Amino acid sequence: MSIPNGQAQMEQSIRDSLAELERRQDTISGMMALHFEEYDEAGPSLTFSLVPAPWMSNPMGVMHGGIVSSALDSTMGALSFCQVGEGSRTPTVTMSVTFLRPVPLDKKIYLRAKCSSSGRTLNNLTAELWAEGAPDRLLATACGTYFRASSGQSPLH
Repeated sequence: MSIPNGQAQMEQSIRDSLAELERRQDTISGMMALHFEEYDEAGPSLTFSLVPAPWMSNPMGVMHGGIVSSALDSTMGALSFCQVGEGSRTPTVTMSVTFLRPVPLDKKIYLRAKCSSSGRTLNNLTAELWAEGAPDRLLATACGTYFRASSGQSPLH
């Protein structure tokens, strides 16, 4: 298991992972098309963005809560993976989302995950979601716990 060494190497690893996910249009992660914005190894924190698409809408014309949750989970999951490196997985154990305001479909969305703690078996993270031009006006927040599974290890055993 190797964790990329240094800021630039980690950023490239994240970009490569997102590119691989985007090629898989048969998955929700691929369909969402998250884009890398920033990684701060000192935090650590990770910022993604996404451009809402019509299929992400609910009947009220705003982003569906399941898509909001999935985007927050994907962002926290990616940062959790950054804490363990290649050959490992970090499946979601628990996640709680707070929907503060409707998420518009006509603005680029930003998601930032932060690692609260990283232990031997669990990573605890938080995330925030906001619309372009309004970083101080949060639309949703989340917190999650992720299992640090090594290659071949299942959280079910």
